[in-house]
Amino acid sequence: MSEASAEQPQAAPHPPFPKDAKLSEQLAYLHNVFAGKPMLFRDMVGVLGAHAPLLLIILLALLFTVPNPIPVSAPFGFAIVVVAISLLRGREPRFSEKILNARFSPSVHDKLVRFSARISKGIERWLHPGRAAVILATPARERLHVFGLLLAGVYLLLPLPVPFSNTFPAWAIMFVASGLIGRDGVFVMLGHAVLVAGVFYLVFLGATMAVVMNQLWDWITGLF
Repeated sequence: MSEASAEQPQAAPHPPFPKDAKLSEQLAYLHNVFAGKPMLFRDMVGVLGAHAPLLLIILLALLFTVPNPIPVSAPFGFAIVVVAISLLRGREPRFSEKILNARFSPSVHDKLVRFSARISKGIERWLHPGRAAVILATPARERLHVFGLLLAGVYLLLPLPVPFSNTFPAWAIMFVASGLIGRDGVFVMLGHAVLVAGVFYLVFLGATMAVVMNQLWDWITGLF
């Protein structure tokens, strides 16, 4: 190593964004910095992290709305739960080394950022700060909505081989977290409604499968 290079200070490669930065702005930054090369989860936390935990939850939830499955969705679902619990306790989120070392390949990262950028810009266009403000009027009410994020995160972790089973809680998280950031009570309640719809979807699908299996069993036993 040359003397000049030894004296050159090491700059922080991924400075965090200010807390009020839009998700679309942070996604554009992530895309520019990591385009064409792998990105670790710790890189994402370095940009979003404790300065904007709700933005981090939104970005993690976007992983479950990408058309093709993301192979690291399970640890990221757990990360959503970790962040939600930290918010409920009023502390900064802390992640295990396994989660921090979860890796995006360049192709997955590019697909995720391009898709999520379109979604985030659409959400930002419809947010209206101060709408239905009574829903977010007190810290206790805000914590109640964060508990909804926690439930949706647990929902994402359930090993359900059911089509669209992750779609409902992912969109619920995005709406609730976006509403909390943008102080839009309508968005928050829309997120809770989507989560309830997801539960009814599973119940309806389970009941339908039970009826079909019973009829199939009756048909098989009637053959003998």
